[in-house]
Amino acid sequence: MVLAASLLLPLAGLSLHVLGLRRTLRLFAGDGEHTWRPPAREAAERLARDVERAGREYSIYPADCLVRSLVLVRLLRRRGLPAELRLGARTLTGVFEAHAWVEHCGVPLGEDGGAARVFHAFESPAGTSRAR
Repeated sequence: MVLAASLLLPLAGLSLHVLGLRRTLRLFAGDGEHTWRPPAREAAERLARDVERAGREYSIYPADCLVRSLVLVRLLRRRGLPAELRLGARTLTGVFEAHAWVEHCGVPLGEDGGAARVFHAFESPAGTSRAR
């Protein structure tokens, strides 16, 4: 999984720059045609750790939270696991900050310190939510 994530991270970053966010979301988040297997929290958490490790140790592309989240959503969904990309923002002391993360069955994956709780999540971007 670390190898797959290492290969997908630069592709996701390049896609964001070349195709833009909307097309990259369609490419990485899919079209909603998969049927879901029962949730497998441990597998989802393990995959989130693998993507984080790939971005930190092996990626030739700077893997920010959006790039990592796009890759994680793709890998989870390819394995039949429910995943939803979340985008959020906040302002602290007048500074605008944005963050992307992935939720599996409504629970953020790989978020230390509850970052997903302190960012106000936008409505799901087109093509990123899945019926469960």
